[in-house]
Amino acid sequence: IKRAYHLALLTHHPDKTSPSQITSPHSARPTIDALKTAYKTLSTPSLRTSYDRALLLSLSSLSPTPNSISNSTTPTETLDLSDLSHTADPGGGVWYRACRCGLERGFVVQERELERADDEGVREVLVSCGGCSLWVRVVFGV
Repeated sequence: IKRAYHLALLTHHPDKTSPSQITSPHSARPTIDALKTAYKTLSTPSLRTSYDRALLLSLSSLSPTPNSISNSTTPTETLDLSDLSHTADPGGGVWYRACRCGLERGFVVQERELERADDEGVREVLVSCGGCSLWVRVVFGV
């Protein structure tokens, strides 16, 4: 991430860009502030998790078209939290479910994830399988 950030700064810095590239209406060049915000978001784990969740939610609401993102990144099914097995942990509860790839605890949701989503006013979490590229949406109540 750091290397890509520095490369983007060098590529899009106003002092390194010719005037014709700046005034061209066809070039949607990112600003230095946008690059800094992107770097901060991607390099901070909590911000990156929130960004990934928002991105997946927006992608899952798209209707599949030939030009849209592949269905492998969108949830394959929606589950209620009660559909998952639960174990108590000293650090909080853990819910899990087997995936069709064969991994017994493929989809794992930790209590802190549910609390974070609840704090954000969201009643669902998106969970990826630890053994393949499948995703599920887990909905829950308080």
